[in-house]
Amino acid sequence: MNSIGRRTFSFGTGLLAATALGASAFPRRARAAAEFALRFGHGFPASHPLNVRAVEAASRIKDESKGRVTIDLFPDSQLGGDSDLLTQLRSGAVDFFSTGGLILSTLVKVASINGMGFAFSDYDKVWTAMSAS
Repeated sequence: MNSIGRRTFSFGTGLLAATALGASAFPRRARAAAEFALRFGHGFPASHPLNVRAVEAASRIKDESKGRVTIDLFPDSQLGGDSDLLTQLRSGAVDFFSTGGLILSTLVKVASINGMGFAFSDYDKVWTAMSAS
C-alpha cells in the first residue's frame, strides 16, 4: 500500500479547493491604478437625472481616457450635506460637487443672486446685475 505524505496531501487538497473555487482563487495580475481618480459627491438620489447622467459621463470618461481618469460618484449625501461637501471640496477630499448658489454664497457673496426671487423685473436686469458683481 502506498502511503501519502503530509506535504502531498496538503498540496492535493489545496489544489482541489482552488479548482472548486474557480479562477478567483488564483492571484490576478494587478491592474494599474487610474492616473486621475476623482470623487464627485452630491445630495441627489441615485435615480435623479443628474446622477444618472453623471454615471454615464464617468463611464464614458473612463472609456475614452483608457482608464487613466476615473470618477467615483457618491449620491444621496453619502459624504455629507452640501455644507460638508463644500468643506471637503476646499480640503481636497472631494473633486466635484453639485449645489445651489446659496451654499456657495458663504464664500462668494454674489453666488446668492439666484436665490433672490422677484428682485428683478426682467432677465436683462438680472444679467446686468450679475455682470456688474
